[in-house]
Amino acid sequence: MILEFNNWIHTAAFSKLNAKQKNDKLIQIIDVNEFINGYNAEKIEMVDCLSSSVNIISIKDKLSGIVFYELDSFLNQTFHKNLASDLLSSTKMEKNLHELWLIFVKDDYNETKTNIKPTELSDFKNLFDQIFLFDFHRSSIEKLV
Repeated sequence: MILEFNNWIHTAAFSKLNAKQKNDKLIQIIDVNEFINGYNAEKIEMVDCLSSSVNIISIKDKLSGIVFYELDSFLNQTFHKNLASDLLSSTKMEKNLHELWLIFVKDDYNETKTNIKPTELSDFKNLFDQIFLFDFHRSSIEKLV
């Protein structure tokens, strides 16, 4: 991971970002890496994590996009107002993505069980092919849809 991380932060695209954007991208790169390491599937390769908020991965030569959102934003309803559905749809088409995944990241140390009902996700099933809950600190992944 350190070599891969080093490769991403030494790109021209990364150097053009301001300090806040760099911090956000570093968190995004770490989230992508931890998710890929915890996801039990075929070999997943990160293709692009810098050109947009959609992280592009390759699974069996098919491109998929993964989008991370803090779980707290979904639980307090700010997610619903801030989701850029049109931008995500156009990115999926422009990048020729096979699937688009939504990953809610739980990044607190609390052991509280988070319960998201499938009905709460029904508005997002048209945009996202798969929806996951990713507990960063426990490295656990739960498929919600």
